[in-house]
Amino acid sequence: MGRARQKLAEMHASEAERYVDPMTFAGIHASLGEFDEAVRRYPPDMVFVRVARRITPQLAHTAGYQAIVDRMAFPNPTR
Repeated sequence: MGRARQKLAEMHASEAERYVDPMTFAGIHASLGEFDEAVRRYPPDMVFVRVARRITPQLAHTAGYQAIVDRMAFPNPTR
């Protein structure tokens, strides 16, 4: 957990100077169990929102994640 926190600090520090993918922040927060923060970091127009639950399955059941899915109005996957 300490390494994840250290990585977050490094990413936040470099964010002012260069682009840091929001999904990287989301993934680290999810791995720390910080699901609300992870969902907050998801890009609101994330076109791959339906498959993101395979990447971070623990987020698929959060209200914030479901709000993104509902807002995107993608059809349900067939599998």
